[in-house]
This record gives sequence, structure tokens and C-alpha cells, in this order.
Amino acid sequence: MGTLPLARLLGMKETGEAPPPLLLVRGDCGFLIERAARSVADRVPEDERSMALWRGSAAEADPDRLLDDASTLPMCGVRRVLIVREAEKFPLAGHAGWLAYLRRPSPRAVVAFLVTAGADSKSVRALAEVCAVVDCDLPPARALSGWLAVEARALGCTLEPGAGAWMVEVAGRDLGALYAWLERCVLYRAEPGRLTRPDLEQVSARRAPANLFAWADRVGERKGAEALRLAQRALEDGEEPLALLGRAANHLRRLALIRRGMAAGVGAAQAARQAGVPSFLAEAMGAQARALPEPDLARTLAACAMADRALKSVRVSPARTLDRWLIETLVPR
Repeated sequence: MGTLPLARLLGMKETGEAPPPLLLVRGDCGFLIERAARSVADRVPEDERSMALWRGSAAEADPDRLLDDASTLPMCGVRRVLIVREAEKFPLAGHAGWLAYLRRPSPRAVVAFLVTAGADSKSVRALAEVCAVVDCDLPPARALSGWLAVEARALGCTLEPGAGAWMVEVAGRDLGALYAWLERCVLYRAEPGRLTRPDLEQVSARRAPANLFAWADRVGERKGAEALRLAQRALEDGEEPLALLGRAANHLRRLALIRRGMAAGVGAAQAARQAGVPSFLAEAMGAQARALPEPDLARTLAACAMADRALKSVRVSPARTLDRWLIETLVPR
């Protein structure tokens, strides 16, 4: 049936346009998938939801009951909405009733099939042929500042130049965390207006936790000074040094697996996916693996093991051990 941009789906309620009767919401960003689901569910007034709104998992629902709900006119209101999560588990194959419904859906119902972030199946591919497909993929890193600026305007504020990029640097590419931080900052201000970095820092210092994914990325990129800053922030937030080291070690082991795949003739991004890296991170981690010489990677992993033993010793300060490991392995000399 084709694609439906997420922005258009979100704007349909404001314009009064009815959503398509069949939706397939998929992608690698759970935050955006949930936002799309909420926009569809919100088409049902609060006082009608007990009768006209169904939300549940395809893994647990009775497909015959769902078909009956989709085919039956609502007792009140003008539209029945079904939010079917884990659509990749929907038992579509061989179900004559649902196959017929998908060919001629009820105009008085909206069935939104939500695919778990990053999942796929034969049912998902079959649904994609008959549903309006809403892709909810994580924006590339270079687009996140613009995304934050749009979200700030929707909340009645504007971001000063550079503030969005700084937020991404601190919180990483987690849209849920970024939006929650932005929303808290807007609520914190007495009046709407321009959000500056000091505004964001005030809220961040009290609420926003250090991002361990950003920490691991800085280690993988061998940006020692930035890794030191993020480590200090994490320790101040109460993060355990062993957890920080474990996150970095896991990241480095994945880089080693990627390099092993590359040595066997596999492309960097494909090798990253084979190493279990999510698709939206595969390109970035593949680039890290390409840029990290094998001797340096082996030396850093060996230093990880030594730091792990030192952290488990009561005779050594954990924070000092972590700093020493970063300085000795990452900071250029």
C-alpha cells in the first residue's frame, strides 16, 4: 500500500484526517514506534476506550477474537482501534479470515500492527504489502540536533545554537532520554522561551544520568579526554566503576569480532551486524573497528583484564584505577 511518513500520521488528528485502516509501524527506534502508537490510540476519546480501543500483544491475543473486534462496528463513537504489538509474532499464515480482512478492511476500524524494534518475520513482510507502512528509524546522528529543535518548538521553546549537539554528546542517541531531558527543562522554566546550555545543565545536573553508550563509544573511538570526562560524570552519578569497565570491555570485544569478520573478507557494517550490533549502530561501530589498529585493540583489552583485577582488589581506589586505565591506554603521549 506504500509508506506513510510518521510526521503525517502524527498530524492527522489535528487536520481531522482519518488514518488508514491498516498500519504497519516498524523500525529500529522504540521511542518513535510508541509515539506512532499513541497517536493512533488518541483517536479514540477517553470515555469510549473501554469499548472501542484494544491494545495487546500478538503473541498472547486470540486472532479470531481480534478479527471479530476489527470487523464489528463499535457500540459507540465512529471508529474502533486495535493496537497489535509484537506483530512479527502474528499468526497470519493460513488464517483465511485475516487474509480476507486484509484484502478488504473495515472502514470503521484502524488496525495498527507494531513491530518490535529491529524484528522481522514472514508475517511482517506480508503485512507490509497491504498496510500503510510507517517507518520509525532512529535519525542519523547529524540530524538529531534538528530533531531536538523541532521538538523544542512543539513544546513552546527554541534551542540556542549548539545546545542540541551538546545534548546529543551528553545523552547519546537515545531519543527517549533526549526528549525527557528536553521536556523536563521546559517544565522547569517558569516561562516558555529560549533554552540555553545553562538551562539544560541545571536540569541535567539534577536529573539526566550519564550515558554509558556514549562512554563506550568514546573508548572505541580512542577519544581519551572525552572518555575521562564521561567517566567522571558517571562516577559522580553513582555508577559503579566495574559497570563502566564492563561496558567498555563488551564494546571492545565487539570491535574485535568485527575486525575478525573484516579479516575474513566481510564488509565492516555487515561484520558489525554479524557481531550482534543493532543495525542502526552497525555503520558507526564498523568505522570504529576499521580505525582501531589490531595491536592497540589487543593491548586495550589486555589492560581491561588487568584493570578488572585491580578494581576487585580492596587495596586500590576504584576511581583511580579507572582513570589510570584510560590514561595509559587511550590518552596520546
